[in-house]
Amino acid sequence: MNICDAVLAVDTDGQVLFSNQVFGETFGKHTGAEQSPLGSTEVLDESGEELPSESTPASRAAGGESFAMRFAVRGQEGALRRFEARGRPIQGDGVTGGVLVIREVTNG
Repeated sequence: MNICDAVLAVDTDGQVLFSNQVFGETFGKHTGAEQSPLGSTEVLDESGEELPSESTPASRAAGGESFAMRFAVRGQEGALRRFEARGRPIQGDGVTGGVLVIREVTNG
């Protein structure tokens, strides 16, 4: 079975618990040293303005929110790549945080 969507799970501190291969291919591999699971990727709203850190999909997931949102990142040569993220809280085995499923919607 192939999953075409990027998947990311974070704890309440924003530490990555899981990311799939699609996430790594789309946003870069997370080494654990970055402040954000998206690494140095600047997360933008749909108009291209930078989102406050607490409004990014990963921050919202870490807060345990259920949400759906659109966001963008700059691709090569400055073109905006647009994404839709859906977040849900996770709780269990002493871990709390959230999971994100991210789908690119640039051309759709």
